[in-house]
Amino acid sequence: MTAPVTDGYSLECMTILTRVFDELMRAGWPAVEEVDVDGWVVRFSNGVTNRANSVLPFAAPADVGRTLATVEAMYAERGLPTVFQVGPSAQPAGLDDVLAVNGYELGSPDRDHDGRYRPYGSR
Repeated sequence: MTAPVTDGYSLECMTILTRVFDELMRAGWPAVEEVDVDGWVVRFSNGVTNRANSVLPFAAPADVGRTLATVEAMYAERGLPTVFQVGPSAQPAGLDDVLAVNGYELGSPDRDHDGRYRPYGSR
């Protein structure tokens, strides 16, 4: 069985390219502080921008609910909203649904390198 194709590239290839792009954006717009919480990169920059004050969900946590509660507490301690940068490489699969069930709404959309919008989830 072959992988689904998106714009001439396989879905697997697009996911890898998106992850590379997310890493480049992370390096180009770094946060003041980053903490790894079970595969999610939690970023803080004194609340200046959503991008530098958001969660990059790079790996699927063992317990999504526990990890979500942990990052929410970390942002609450700093008086910041919990914001997720959600794109095609976000983990776990279905994270949008998990966030919606937990009261998150789509926030400030940002254009990706290909012109598509990448929503930020926030609560």
